[in-house]
Amino acid sequence: MQAVVRWMVMPRRRDVGIVNAGLGVWMGVEGYGPLDSRRLQVCVEGVFSYCAGSILSCGCGGEIVVSLFRADDDLRVLMQHGGPAGEWDECLKLDGKPPIRRTSFDAMGLFIAREMLHSLTCDSRYDVATGSPLRTYEMVYRPMAFPVRS
Repeated sequence: MQAVVRWMVMPRRRDVGIVNAGLGVWMGVEGYGPLDSRRLQVCVEGVFSYCAGSILSCGCGGEIVVSLFRADDDLRVLMQHGGPAGEWDECLKLDGKPPIRRTSFDAMGLFIAREMLHSLTCDSRYDVATGSPLRTYEMVYRPMAFPVRS
């Protein structure tokens, strides 16, 4: 898996624009179509909003780290934060069982992301280095078309 780029942003919902702007430019440079670019940006926005909501609900600080990787034909986005678990983390750990109920804006974003992605999972572990929990959301996107390089 080849790491491509990493963003570290504050957990404000509007800051997903920073990540999506960079993602859109990178995908354009690499020859991915605008539809693939927009689909992945919608997924990133849904998961980012969910993470930001979880962090802001407890009033704790911290940042969200978003990393983009290329793995064979797939694009993988890892989103990590040290905040509290979100309402739907257990559903994401079980990979769809039980399904996410669309009861809020954040849940709707996760539902849409899960429908558009090849997979969306959450892993929680204790980070010994920071002395706090670390939540990692992994998104795997399979582009609809292979990139065209000019």
